[in-house]
Amino acid sequence: MIYEPTTAEPTLRQRRVAEEIVSGTETTAKDLLVKVGYSELTARAKSAEVLNSGGVKRALADLGMSEDVAAGVVREIMTNKDAPPSARLTATDQTFKVHGTYAPIKTESVSLEIDLGELETLRGMADTMADRMRATEVNIEPRTKPEDNAPSVV
Repeated sequence: MIYEPTTAEPTLRQRRVAEEIVSGTETTAKDLLVKVGYSELTARAKSAEVLNSGGVKRALADLGMSEDVAAGVVREIMTNKDAPPSARLTATDQTFKVHGTYAPIKTESVSLEIDLGELETLRGMADTMADRMRATEVNIEPRTKPEDNAPSVV
């Protein structure tokens, strides 16, 4: 994550947030904010606001996490003939991402609503299909738990 420095002077708590980000010890924003003294409510409801605040960005820049520093590191790795090829490729990949060279990643969300009656109907259909397959000598392992959606084909 790269942060652009701002002119906002960070508070002591924002500096502690930046130090924790740099240390990489906390896995969630909520845990990080609670660790440095924010309330559970603030940590849960306003974590993005706190982490994106000008003070936290400035504190991160003061700790060396700025776009300029990151670009310099990437440049150094890309041009270092003695660097492992994997490191040079990763640096190149990051450069392409920053400059938008790659096509955007396409994602799709699907929402599925099944009423329990329909689910039982589907289970019945799966059982019928399994019985038919057994009758034609297709080897199928039976379901071991009633919540399994369908038999496994071996």
